[in-house]
Amino acid sequence: ALIGAAAVWRIIGTAIGGVIVAAATFAGAAAYVGSAERRYLDRFGRQLPLVAQQLSGSLGAGMSLRQAIERSCRDVPAPAAEEFGRLAGELRLGARLDAALEEMARRLPDPGLELMVAAILIQRGVGGNLAGALARLSGQLDDRGRLGAHRGALHRRSVRVRRIR
Repeated sequence: ALIGAAAVWRIIGTAIGGVIVAAATFAGAAAYVGSAERRYLDRFGRQLPLVAQQLSGSLGAGMSLRQAIERSCRDVPAPAAEEFGRLAGELRLGARLDAALEEMARRLPDPGLELMVAAILIQRGVGGNLAGALARLSGQLDDRGRLGAHRGALHRRSVRVRRIR
């Protein structure tokens, strides 16, 4: 950005042009990074039903929640594998499960993850069938994803119809 600003300043002979080029370059870079973050969160959100199902299956097979998290980070694709691997690493280093889950939900602002973390924390606090709760949550997240995809398809179809008219 600074090189472009200096080149414009040299060519035009005024600093205003250089400042405009530098600002446009920084704005473009920020938009690109923001777009990449949104795509990452979207991919992560689409993988949450699979993660919830993996956790549910592991818990149902008798594993502890920590063991289930370790297993799920090996069995799911990226980016969920990376994020749950980071969670597993924090737990191996001695982090409290509640604090690590809350930090993960803060770092990854996804409504599905917030629901999953809340379900885990509530079930751990009051007891109950966490495997069953995660299985139900997996189905709900999957339904939500399908509805979102259907809504997007309907929107694209309506845009095409408007273009034809």
